[in-house]
Amino acid sequence: MSERKKSSFSSKIGLIMAAAGSAVGLGNIWKFPYIAGENGGGAFLVVYLLCVLLFGLPLIMTEFLIGKRSGKSAFGAFRELNGNNHWQWLSWLCMMTAFIIMGFYFVVTGWCFNYLFEALFNTFDGLSAEALTEHFTEVSSNTPRMIAFSLLPVFLTGAVV
Repeated sequence: MSERKKSSFSSKIGLIMAAAGSAVGLGNIWKFPYIAGENGGGAFLVVYLLCVLLFGLPLIMTEFLIGKRSGKSAFGAFRELNGNNHWQWLSWLCMMTAFIIMGFYFVVTGWCFNYLFEALFNTFDGLSAEALTEHFTEVSSNTPRMIAFSLLPVFLTGAVV
């Protein structure tokens, strides 16, 4: 029986970039400036950074430590935490959360592909802000179109993986 090579990052910078990309996400990039402006700018930034340091940093360190210590998948790692199945429910919760988040990102990426396609054909030329808002409502309620553009990142991700 051959031993399977454990997959890992080839460099520390790769690990850091993957963790940062996972932690930041599209929500922070798109909505952060708006929320900061609406909620006091600098004061909001202080609260935000405090939350990142008090919650985000310990959680990601815990995740790294559990994964590094066990060297197993989420299911095996949580089983190993206590030597039994008392933590197994948490592994299912982690996996379901990842799938739900992934579903959200596929829809948002589908919107991006749709808008890229429309921009290539100069669809937005001369449209006002109100017309663009109405256009988004029309596009996002066009179920067959959104399914097609949301499946595109699914297939591209599958091809890469």
